[in-house]
Amino acid sequence: MANIKEIDWDKIRSYYVTSQSYPSYDDIAKKFGVSKTLIINVANDKSHPINQGKTWIDQRNGFAKKKQKMSDTVAANLHKGIVKSIIMEMDEITKKAFMLVSNDLDEMLEEQKRCQDAGEKYNAGRYIKISDITKLAETMVRITTPESKDTDGKLVIEFKNKKAQSLEDLSDDELEQLEYQAETGLIVDNESD
Repeated sequence: MANIKEIDWDKIRSYYVTSQSYPSYDDIAKKFGVSKTLIINVANDKSHPINQGKTWIDQRNGFAKKKQKMSDTVAANLHKGIVKSIIMEMDEITKKAFMLVSNDLDEMLEEQKRCQDAGEKYNAGRYIKISDITKLAETMVRITTPESKDTDGKLVIEFKNKKAQSLEDLSDDELEQLEYQAETGLIVDNESD
């Protein structure tokens, strides 16, 4: 009586389909001691119960696609997590920068009041450049009011029915009014201009 070798087709199929080395039929024949012809016949027989209606190549391609999709999902989730942490960090930095500037401006206002009370001249230029304040004001407007942006994302300042793309587009009087508004929080409405 001949020795009949039982072949574990599920193990062979699984190795062929899921192995990262993408083994050939020759590699599998050597590894499992089964003839290449027999492996090819089983691998291409869609009616074989182990194949579930697909060839081994179809199963391998499906497995590779599923693996790629999972990898893409993991990468996308990782990317989202990184972006979220960067946004949170930038939010913290923005808060700290705002507090730093706010504290410095408070100190400047206190010094201005002290000078006014003492009858002394207050020179804001010793502490900060007006151009820096205007840049800061523009930045704060961009951060806090998304509706202040036009379709290109440029800053648009509405000033007496005049649209300005930057503070440089405003007259000296309009700039003075904006500075006053920034200092006091009051809105100047001079319709006589």
